[in-house]
Amino acid sequence: MNAHSAKTAALIAYDLAVLSSAGRARLDRHLAGCAPCRGELTAIRAFEQLRIEATEQRWPEPNWEQMELTLRREAKAAATDIRRARAGARNALYGGFAAAAAVILAMVGGSMWPQGAPTQNTDAAPFAFDEGAMRQGTVTAIAGRATGDSRALALGDTVGEDARLVTSAASTTHLRLGDGTGFVIAADTTVMLERSRERATIIRLESGRITSRVAHLDEGARYEIVAAPYVVHVRGTHFSVSRQIADGVAAIVTVTVHEGIVDVTENDALVARVEGPSRWSAPEDGAGLHPSVLVDPIALAPEAATWPSVQIPVTSGVASIEFDGLALPLAGAIAMRTSVGTHAGVAFDLRGVPTRFSIDVGPEGASLDPTLMLAPVVADDEPRRGTLDPAVVRDVVTRGMDGVQRCYQTALMRRPDLAGHMSLRITVDPTGHVSRATLATSDAPYPWLSTCVENQAAAWSFPAPSGGASVSLSVPLDFATN
Repeated sequence: MNAHSAKTAALIAYDLAVLSSAGRARLDRHLAGCAPCRGELTAIRAFEQLRIEATEQRWPEPNWEQMELTLRREAKAAATDIRRARAGARNALYGGFAAAAAVILAMVGGSMWPQGAPTQNTDAAPFAFDEGAMRQGTVTAIAGRATGDSRALALGDTVGEDARLVTSAASTTHLRLGDGTGFVIAADTTVMLERSRERATIIRLESGRITSRVAHLDEGARYEIVAAPYVVHVRGTHFSVSRQIADGVAAIVTVTVHEGIVDVTENDALVARVEGPSRWSAPEDGAGLHPSVLVDPIALAPEAATWPSVQIPVTSGVASIEFDGLALPLAGAIAMRTSVGTHAGVAFDLRGVPTRFSIDVGPEGASLDPTLMLAPVVADDEPRRGTLDPAVVRDVVTRGMDGVQRCYQTALMRRPDLAGHMSLRITVDPTGHVSRATLATSDAPYPWLSTCVENQAAAWSFPAPSGGASVSLSVPLDFATN
């Protein structure tokens, strides 16, 4: 009978805590009765501890001119193995830990030191890359239910490294990492905040969609989204990454860049450079989660840390709201940070009919009266209908076509062959403002163009409709390069 062979890769994943709860439980049961696997796990942890001790030791500045070229190459390769093991733990071998530790020990004890083995010098700079101090994320807005490490999150809660964040259906959560940097977790999304330092952020996206706003990074700093098997590397940008499991096995990864540039790698090899506004998907044209509008994380300014909170309760008959530039479902209570002052919003009922409201927010915060989100009851048997003169509508739409044309010209720089038809649905509220602008149909499949057109139409201004009620309009748009 053959001796049992330990599953090294599974044990490394166990040690790095990247297995699912069910997988970890199975391995716990197996380890209880398997001496070879327990011995293998002990060896893996010994190699990791040796690597940590070696990289954290502070040494005097080495004499680089006396180092051999081959030793430099080995050190660089070993460092790459360490980063890959921490970020992914996919197909890693614990022998990589041993090689890293051996190379580091050779560097500190070998011929590179002119006077032999060094003595510790507490004034010397650390050998390892300085990732900066640990930083925590702060919840700045939450709609519905979300959890951090199985604990319900609330406005103002903080999360640190290794936190696992999960949002439920019809919910969303905003987190601030630092000045100008934060992210939004969409509904039905699971992420792991693997690294959260001043100069190094690594977020593992297990499923769903995450949208980030990243301030400009200093040289050597990094902000990465791991959506296996890909890693999205960022400079300063506004982008979204989604990961969707198809057929229970294959992952569809989609990167949508609103502004800036991101690099997508697989096994450290560059597979795509995505420059905004554009989108990349693997497999190509996969049916991933393509956001029609890229949400911006809120409260990223330095002064936002002291902003008061606004509480918006669940209200029967209200499906969603727009407030402070955010479109949020009202399936659960909403809490968010906002500045002191008067803020306007729009509530939409189950039919999509809007009701405008405003709320005064003081230094102590505010809670919205739910009756402000409900349309007043009309005593007439017949519902009111507003009307607009067709000639007036034509004039407003014609003036707005310059902005729509700019959207199309910008899109053509990315997609020279882009052409097609769109049907734009607009709701004009009783004051003449556009309360909603959405594409009812489109055969020009380019998300950025759709978003740009909707944003242009939302800025149009009409006269107040007669009849004191809203008006719905349909605007056909044809795009052609000629």
